[in-house]
Amino acid sequence: MHPAIRFGLLPATGLLFLLAAKDIIVTLDDGRTVVLHEDKTWDFTEQRAKPQSRIELTGIVTQLVAQGTAKRGDVITSGKIAEQTAVDRMASNFRKYLKGGPVADAVLKRCITEQAQQVGYRKEFKQDNTAIAKLVLEEATINSIVACLNGN
Repeated sequence: MHPAIRFGLLPATGLLFLLAAKDIIVTLDDGRTVVLHEDKTWDFTEQRAKPQSRIELTGIVTQLVAQGTAKRGDVITSGKIAEQTAVDRMASNFRKYLKGGPVADAVLKRCITEQAQQVGYRKEFKQDNTAIAKLVLEEATINSIVACLNGN
């Protein structure tokens, strides 16, 4: 076989891999490992990939609260910034109660934002264009965020 590199697709997993003049090791979605030999044969190996650790709460968390405040030129802009500040603070609070694998900040904030849009923010506006957004997450919503972090 020529040592030139070719691209191939493994249909069972949709995994893109590089075929070179050497054997290729591929981990399937179920954790099994397959060796793709250059003579176009394959074998399972005894190796198993480590399962991804699930994200869990460190205990029972019944409620989390975060608040954001902003004062900008208009009340709409202030409200949006206050909501984002509340999400940022909620992510910081939420992280204290997580165990398992690492969670990217952007993923955590996306999951919190999705749930916050469903439960809503408690907003207060003042005459000087100050907005206060309070985010209160109850136990069911907290569990939904954990499920989101686990890809469910």
